[in-house]
Amino acid sequence: LCNLVRPETSVCFVDTSIVEQAREGPWRVAGASGAPEEVVHLVVRSLLRCGLASSSVGIIAPLRAQIQRLRGWAAPAGVTVSTVDRFQGQDVECVVLLLAGSGGTLLSDVRRLNVAVTRARYKMLLVGPVSKLKDFAAVMRVYNHCLEHNWCIRLPREALA
Repeated sequence: LCNLVRPETSVCFVDTSIVEQAREGPWRVAGASGAPEEVVHLVVRSLLRCGLASSSVGIIAPLRAQIQRLRGWAAPAGVTVSTVDRFQGQDVECVVLLLAGSGGTLLSDVRRLNVAVTRARYKMLLVGPVSKLKDFAAVMRVYNHCLEHNWCIRLPREALA
């Protein structure tokens, strides 16, 4: 996860497939429903510890339930947590896009995904299990583009240990 907070990392797709498969027992982050949410939590905390202002970080999640869980810890820090629709027209320095769950229409609608990935001024981090996103052509096009440019990290089993 250290590579994600480096200033020179401007785009990264964080594949949580292996971590998600390896997780057993209670989640380490209170309120997180899975590895992708836990990764989002840890990445945002790391960004803030590295000096990024909380008002410079935004989290976009496809499902309202995810937003509510993430707001539980992000809102006090001043991090914006919202759907892509509510984020439209806003830009922040860094966007962390959660690509997990059924994803509603965000994962299947190329226009909405385009809005999501263009909200970041300097750093775009996409977090989700690629193994569960294969049915979403728009997401897979973004993933393949990141893969071609070596902008992907596949988290190992012990990443959240």
